[in-house]
Amino acid sequence: MVTVPGASIRALAYPALVGSPRVGDRVLLNVTALEAGLGTGGYALVVAIPDRLPADAELSGHIVKSRYTPLQVMTGSADEQGSPYHELLESADSLDAMPVVVADLLDRLMRLAGVDVPVWLDPARARPADVPVQYGDPARIRALCGWGPQVPLDQTLADVLATITP
Repeated sequence: MVTVPGASIRALAYPALVGSPRVGDRVLLNVTALEAGLGTGGYALVVAIPDRLPADAELSGHIVKSRYTPLQVMTGSADEQGSPYHELLESADSLDAMPVVVADLLDRLMRLAGVDVPVWLDPARARPADVPVQYGDPARIRALCGWGPQVPLDQTLADVLATITP
């Protein structure tokens, strides 16, 4: 529990990121998702313990989580080289029941196109109700129509690039 002016609220700290809060510590809280009623489970998030910074973490991997925010964290990822799942994901030829992250699709498109595109979040266009993750499952359309993907994902993306590039 964290005491704020006029109330006490539940707060969640990730010790690997902010250190371990102790009773009496001042903490910096992010209450944006809590106030919006989004998926925090009713908790504010501890962003920092300003009077006692944590030791530098021994982080592995080269994937940045919380991209395009001031709270970026380096971590390993299933699709990075060195992951036991890298080859499986690299050889995927459809999105059947796979979580699809727009940033991952963009990374794949940029690799195929041989370009690097700057990406940023425009807060004026962000919608607080956007669902951060959606899972695709073509089972219903396959059952109703007998449809299934015939073209591998990388080929589909290459075809899209071919139609929009001179």
